[in-house]
Amino acid sequence: MSGSTEASLQTLQENLGIKDTIDLLVFALPRIRERQQALHQCLQARDWEEASRVAHQTLSSVRLYGSSQIEQLLQAVRQQDIGVISSASFQQSLVQEFESVTHTVKTWLAKHTVCTQ
Repeated sequence: MSGSTEASLQTLQENLGIKDTIDLLVFALPRIRERQQALHQCLQARDWEEASRVAHQTLSSVRLYGSSQIEQLLQAVRQQDIGVISSASFQQSLVQEFESVTHTVKTWLAKHTVCTQ
């Protein structure tokens, strides 16, 4: 698991408690996936303005997970740095980081959901 994401989830648990943290993550996870898909579609369509809007909306949500890498990638999209965000390698990095964060959250949920049942 990603260390920074795991640490952020631990902090969230300490602040909200286990049940509220689980409820929040279960609620938020599908929305992050939706935003990831929307962002991917915008980048593939080269719709930089819409991609920027989606990235801006997504930034506040992903800060919850403590991934500075995903924040940096989303900032590049938000700022419409077309020379960077139009490259296949950038888009692949964005997909991989979303997948990493999603995997860490799912793993955390599986571990903690079992513990609370």
